[in-house]
Amino acid sequence: MNNNFTSIKKRIEQILEPFLHQLQQAQSFLENNPEFLDNLKRYIENWPKFYKDDWLKMAGYGWFINWETPITVTKALSVSQDTLDQFMTRHLTDAWPNITERIIELYPERAHILLESFKLHQDENYIACIPLFMSQIDGICAQNLSVFLFSEHERRLEKTQELINDSRGDLLNVFLEIISTKTQFGASISSYSNNKKKIAPNRNGVLHGSRKHLDYGTRINSLKTFPF
Repeated sequence: MNNNFTSIKKRIEQILEPFLHQLQQAQSFLENNPEFLDNLKRYIENWPKFYKDDWLKMAGYGWFINWETPITVTKALSVSQDTLDQFMTRHLTDAWPNITERIIELYPERAHILLESFKLHQDENYIACIPLFMSQIDGICAQNLSVFLFSEHERRLEKTQELINDSRGDLLNVFLEIISTKTQFGASISSYSNNKKKIAPNRNGVLHGSRKHLDYGTRINSLKTFPF
């Protein structure tokens, strides 16, 4: 019996040894870096503020974060617009099932339209799904903020500032600040240069059928207008 206990004890010690070693390393690190925990606490409390400028820059390139966007997107952003485009395309493609399911859960009254638009995207019918995405983004924004995303810029600024003043949530405030910025999505129809259209599809040009914006039907534009 004693031999069995000895064998069990030895096995447990073997299993715990790596964890004990890691704990010793952690203890040593904290002793040599006493400011680490304070810095970590400060980061946890303020992390949305740390990424705000990057997220605003992403919006300028036609991309908006969602609840599954990895923080590592900032590394792609620091390289180039093309790298960011590739990163977000992979991310949204991989996370598509989870994100679409969550959107339907949040807005079940829109399910019949959203499901159809999702199917159109999956069928690569981008010409058809992009206008649907744009209309639903506008409607979802109005449903949550009582102001349309694309067509009421000045009122949107006023409304988002009111919400920011009333809110204590840093993440919500950063998000509100992002959607209050002007982007290529809501620019005038005259914003049709190739460089501008590379950033994002123009909502006014697409929905009003401008002959300057007939080339909007691409996969990347569909992902950029995806209503998260």
